[in-house]
Amino acid sequence: TYDQVVYVERWGWIEVSGHAYRTDYDLKGHIKYSGRDLRAHRILKVPKVVRRVEVKPIIETLREDFRDLMPQLIKTLGDLNAEVVAMELQNKGYIDVKISEGSCYRLTRRHIAVITKEEKRGVESFIPHVAEPSFGAERVLYTALEYAYSERDGRIVLKLPRDIAPIKASVFPIVKKDEFIEIALRIYDNLKSASISVVYDDEGAIGRRYMRVDEIGVPFAITVDGHTLVDGTVTVRDRDTWQQVRVHEKDLVKFIKLGCKNPKLSIHEILVTISAQCS
Repeated sequence: TYDQVVYVERWGWIEVSGHAYRTDYDLKGHIKYSGRDLRAHRILKVPKVVRRVEVKPIIETLREDFRDLMPQLIKTLGDLNAEVVAMELQNKGYIDVKISEGSCYRLTRRHIAVITKEEKRGVESFIPHVAEPSFGAERVLYTALEYAYSERDGRIVLKLPRDIAPIKASVFPIVKKDEFIEIALRIYDNLKSASISVVYDDEGAIGRRYMRVDEIGVPFAITVDGHTLVDGTVTVRDRDTWQQVRVHEKDLVKFIKLGCKNPKLSIHEILVTISAQCS
């Protein structure tokens, strides 16, 4: 078992998660006490010969020793894991079978026959090892926010990595006129249709709108301006560097998705990459 810790300015080193490596201990216990087969299965590239264990009730001795209880014992025995039954018989010489609340009966090799067979199998069964992680979600969130918080020229910029930023892009018309608003809303709808989280804002000066989306950590700000009406390109502004590039409207979905998938790429590198893909 180990803990994952991160350093934050306010409290120093804090634990954000704990990880317990349980191996196959828990599942083995569940199999033993439930009698259920909880193994996982995988297809083998090369089939192999394996030993298979079967347990069969010995009718004569079960009838002789348990009479009317025999059908219930046989049914319960059929529900148990054969390897568990065989292991119990080998280790202890008996297995206790519970057929109802408060009714438990001891069966021995006199009542159960263990049969071992060899067969070729293309599927392998195994008991998986289990890792149990436990995360403090609020601590992870606080850490992300503390590391992302920054100030520039008296303005707050929340530099969340693009791949975890809840809102990926914002769309603005440069001014509140119908010809710009129409294109901006079309871009907004196209990004939403591509499952990109996006906000639209046409209130106030463009600088104020940039400030608002910087504060909530939006990586890309898309502005529809005069050039858009001429050549179909828009201004895309990077939140962290405030650098800008021009991207054609039809390439915006590719641009945003590539930038969020590769958060370390600059906006210039993103533009070069999608230009190469389209050429």
